[in-house]
Amino acid sequence: MRALVLFGVVVGALVALLWARPAAVPGGEPPRLTYITTAHQLGVVGYRDPVGVISPDAKRLAYTEGRDIRVLPIGGGVPSTLPAGEGQIRFLAWAGVNTLIAEDAGAKVRWWRYDLSTADRVTRTPLWGGTDVDHLRQLAWSADGQSVVALATGKDGPELWRISADGATRQRTALSGRPSWPAWTRSGEVACIANDGARPRLSIPCGAPPLRLDPDLDVIGPLAFAADGNEVYFASPNDQGMVELWAADPAKSRARRLSS
Repeated sequence: MRALVLFGVVVGALVALLWARPAAVPGGEPPRLTYITTAHQLGVVGYRDPVGVISPDAKRLAYTEGRDIRVLPIGGGVPSTLPAGEGQIRFLAWAGVNTLIAEDAGAKVRWWRYDLSTADRVTRTPLWGGTDVDHLRQLAWSADGQSVVALATGKDGPELWRISADGATRQRTALSGRPSWPAWTRSGEVACIANDGARPRLSIPCGAPPLRLDPDLDVIGPLAFAADGNEVYFASPNDQGMVELWAADPAKSRARRLSS
């Protein structure tokens, strides 16, 4: 059994596996890392990697351990365990401060909604009634909670879907290549990762020509944007095969390493 340590980074953005809040960073010094918890990985294969996401109000961390989802107060406290999935939980997203969305790879319905509004009675129901959503992947909610973006594979290739929060309205945009990890920018555009040859790079808006950063990096999702919209956060492997956290200013095509 391996253990994955989940860290919090004070950088002014909400990032998967990261707790973020605005903080002054004098002289370009790296942000302070804060330990939150340890998530246990139930096996060595990649699809069993724990997943972690921070609530929109930055007060709670939700993370997975196999079929279980645990929700932990970031300020300290005991984690609560939500109703277990039927299979491995491979993806989590917050859809508001009291709603979690989970991808259950072992269930007949892929996407599930967890209502956390009542602490002593968490409910698990199919997202949007479970109708015609199993083909969607990597769902991301807008900051106002009114819209969702997701990726899907259509008859002619990859597609970006924009969906109303209630699931009633759906719009599709054809994409090329191998897009991944759509994310909302602070201005309301949708960014993603797109391949430039064999290299994964930023595409803002999603579908635009990939952006080459300085230094030239492979961009690994998920993506998240700073509160002021000036930087985007992502992972990138180094020459030793270890994954590091980076921030980039898309307007200047400049990137800086935050961890090592």
